[in-house]
Amino acid sequence: MALALGLAPVPAAAHPFQESLFGHELSVEIHPDRVAVDATFEEPTPGVLRDYQRFVAGAAAPAADLSARYLARRLEELGGSLELYADGVRLPVVTEPVSGRNGTGGADFIKYRVRIVADLPQGARGVGLVDRAHPDERVVWSWTVRVDPSLRVDESTLLRAADGGWTDLSGGWMAGGDHREQRLSMGRRGEVRTSLAALGAGLGAHVHAGPLWSLGEAAAGADGAAVGR
Repeated sequence: MALALGLAPVPAAAHPFQESLFGHELSVEIHPDRVAVDATFEEPTPGVLRDYQRFVAGAAAPAADLSARYLARRLEELGGSLELYADGVRLPVVTEPVSGRNGTGGADFIKYRVRIVADLPQGARGVGLVDRAHPDERVVWSWTVRVDPSLRVDESTLLRAADGGWTDLSGGWMAGGDHREQRLSMGRRGEVRTSLAALGAGLGAHVHAGPLWSLGEAAAGADGAAVGR
């Protein structure tokens, strides 16, 4: 069964928690005209094997075909669990292929990777992402944010005021609460600031790519200026 699933020894799991937890690692790229999200979902291997056994029960197809069909189903389900918003309005998304092997792992976890992208409406001031995968499970999250240098971050649910500046909470693992939704308000540099409260619910955000800035850098600016400059 393990071979049919493509299990193989892999380096230590991405999240450093016990195998009863599900790990969600999300990286969001924010550009002036689009948002891209790369997500890695870690599912405990025993549960994956039980689900796979139910999937193949009574099936007569070759094991390789069943494994491929199971993987395709899981990727579709996980990709569909991610929702992107602009100014509170849900965006249509496109699923893009990811490189390398997928649906692999070891005795502890199986990793699934998906990538979704969406076009941002011109002048969008708020971006949000909602992660609805594994709603009934114990989940730990890691969010990473990178932002195009032409954009200024005004507020984010991953920024906390500290010592006259900002602490960037992205990049670390978060547990003990519900971190399924993240929000960010932004604008072009030189424009008036926008607050999260003015944008309503259902936002969220995150990033990664080329010369993109971290969330803290996008809030402060390359020269360390205050948020809202």
